[in-house]
Amino acid sequence: MAYISYEELKINLSERLIIQLTDDNKLGQPDMAKVDQAIAKAMAEVDGYCVVKYPDKVPFKDPVPEVVKTAVFDITIYRLFCLKENMPENRLTQYKSAVATLRDIAGGRVGLGIPTADIPAPNQDSILSHVPERIFSSDSLSDY
Repeated sequence: MAYISYEELKINLSERLIIQLTDDNKLGQPDMAKVDQAIAKAMAEVDGYCVVKYPDKVPFKDPVPEVVKTAVFDITIYRLFCLKENMPENRLTQYKSAVATLRDIAGGRVGLGIPTADIPAPNQDSILSHVPERIFSSDSLSDY
């Protein structure tokens, strides 16, 4: 399941601009293979960050959290602009902002409003360890 549809993408980026970015054959229509590839790569990038904090939720099912959809939009648009040489500064800024948000999700600083897996969050002030149950006690060794 795609996190965003082409129809939703057209709300964030005009179809005329999508055609300009993808129509290398000058057919006057978007190259849907390029659009689908940009969406798939954006989803993979988003999933790569989100799986750290939500391993049992990725890939996301409907309804996809809004912060995830926003990141997929921004990264998809960035990837479409990468098909051409001139990257507008605002698109690069939006991409960097999306990645920063994804890092915050992975680090647990931004939540998605869904339960997380029971994975202890690392704390810089403590040491996590697991000590197995003691096999031999002083009582069991008293005869030796």
